[in-house]
Amino acid sequence: MPIYLADARVDQLMEVDGTTWDIGLLQDIFVQEDVSRNSSSIWSGIWGIQAPLHMKKFLWRACSGYLPTVYALATHKVFVNSTCMVCNHLQESVIHALVNCPFVADCWALANLSVSMDGVEDIASWCLDWLSRFSSEEASFAAFICWNVWLNRNSDVWKQVKVSAREIVASAGFHQSSWQAAQCRKGEAGMAEVSRRDGGVLWSKPEPGCLKVNIDAAVFNGNNIVQARQVNLLGSFSPRHAEIIGIREALSWLKGLDHLVIESDARDVILDIRNPGLVEPDMMIKDCLELARQFHNISFVFVRRSANQAAHMLAQNVRYLSGHQEWFCHFPEFLTNVTASDLF
Repeated sequence: MPIYLADARVDQLMEVDGTTWDIGLLQDIFVQEDVSRNSSSIWSGIWGIQAPLHMKKFLWRACSGYLPTVYALATHKVFVNSTCMVCNHLQESVIHALVNCPFVADCWALANLSVSMDGVEDIASWCLDWLSRFSSEEASFAAFICWNVWLNRNSDVWKQVKVSAREIVASAGFHQSSWQAAQCRKGEAGMAEVSRRDGGVLWSKPEPGCLKVNIDAAVFNGNNIVQARQVNLLGSFSPRHAEIIGIREALSWLKGLDHLVIESDARDVILDIRNPGLVEPDMMIKDCLELARQFHNISFVFVRRSANQAAHMLAQNVRYLSGHQEWFCHFPEFLTNVTASDLF
């Protein structure tokens, strides 16, 4: 290996645009077999994930066999207790640490991401499988889950500190939302306010004395939009405007109440309402801000679709109803399963 490459970082092995490997440099450092493997589609997929660079490097190390799992250490003649410290049952390999450990499997289930080792033989093939199936948003979330799972593993090994699967998924969701908000707001004056509750994956019960309002909107071919309250409004609106109108209608509907948490899966809308000073708000956002002033205690939180299922289903089912509908103590039949899942 050339001396000038001895301390090269992973990102320094890429072309100037940062999206492809510098094959010449790889050939100077690695044997041809490794060069061929590193230039395959899996690596392009990893570097294309919308996630911080250190998480991409982490996945690259995992797929290259460079994570210091118990199994990897043993192959380098470093012998330690071979049992996974997280589940205390099976030998810890990279596949076990990121996929097959029962605790990690619970994390993937809570994140509502379909990952498994079915039909694949190694961690690189596993990554390539979900990269080929997931949307950009899902692939990004998967990277954050992998990173938080590994952080939890290290915390357990070195500090004997454990957290629940729900906490890991919530942390991954929050940090992904924070990172995405920072990317969206680059170049703007100031930094968008991010709530610790942002990025929620699972619906959670509000605090005692607090009313939680989940809002969603749907735009159909017939140019109708609907709020979670199930009110049809005629007009031609973009999805963004439909979401804003949903929030505005909910605020009008809830006059006289207090201590509200407004949850929506429209991240940009929530950020604009919470941070009106960063950019000039449009008239509809101004309407929401004006209505929000009537409440002494109100917060706006971004959650994922999986934590907003009830509102989403109401929005989708309005096309089968006429007029508007309101429910207070009894759920419509098509909401039975999702509300049962949220509450229990």
